[in-house]
Amino acid sequence: MKAVVTIFQYRRAVLPYLFMRHCYPVMKAAFPGAFDVWIIQDTGLAKGSVHTSSKVYSEAKQDLVAQWTDAGRYAGATIVRHDEPLDQRYPQMLPSFRIGMEIALREQADFHLWMEDDAIVLDRDCGRWGNLLSGKNAGVYRPDQHICTAYFVSTPAFDTRLLPIIRDRNVDGIHQPFAETGAWRPRIGDVEYYTTWACQGERTLLNPASAGRVHCRPESHELVQFVRKIAPHEVGLLNIDFPWITAKSRLYGMALRLMGSKR
Repeated sequence: MKAVVTIFQYRRAVLPYLFMRHCYPVMKAAFPGAFDVWIIQDTGLAKGSVHTSSKVYSEAKQDLVAQWTDAGRYAGATIVRHDEPLDQRYPQMLPSFRIGMEIALREQADFHLWMEDDAIVLDRDCGRWGNLLSGKNAGVYRPDQHICTAYFVSTPAFDTRLLPIIRDRNVDGIHQPFAETGAWRPRIGDVEYYTTWACQGERTLLNPASAGRVHCRPESHELVQFVRKIAPHEVGLLNIDFPWITAKSRLYGMALRLMGSKR
């Protein structure tokens, strides 16, 4: 078997580093076959971009990613840099996603682990992906009804189905209904609309404790705890990219201790 990991990196340096330093060796040892990592660095989303990260991170953070790369902090990964522009009609269909799928299919990977640079995965069960994903098109780390590109595992069938959509904007006739649950639902144009369609409903839920993410969800404390478990001496690095989450985590911990003292 063969697995390919593609990390889609823009202006965040830390989590890809922590993955390569602390997660990759564990998963590589657990997986029964080749386990290769490709970091796809987008250097072309700077000025006038609608990419979410451009609104949060300055170009100096892009320089930091380059510095960490040149310093060998992502050793063990193959680095791919590109400056392809966004399609303003479909800004969420990042060129990096297309490049990642092309790599996974070219490498004839049986499994393709997607990760954005605000997510991290340490899946100690990756050696069982063959069984866990048998007959499925994807494995997800959250029980959402949509497939989030931040972290999930796809198969060749999934990537083959999704690639023409991302590459050619071949979206005609695609309809993906979502249930009314009160939670956020992808709309036409959102990349999750098309990843969910490509899954064709065939997915399996992997261990949620194997992944963490920083985004618009209340997962900040969980990510800090995740990193503290795998690299307690490096949890402070999160301040570089996510200075707000460590403060929130400290407040959360204080609240828990206070609640415990009142019992």
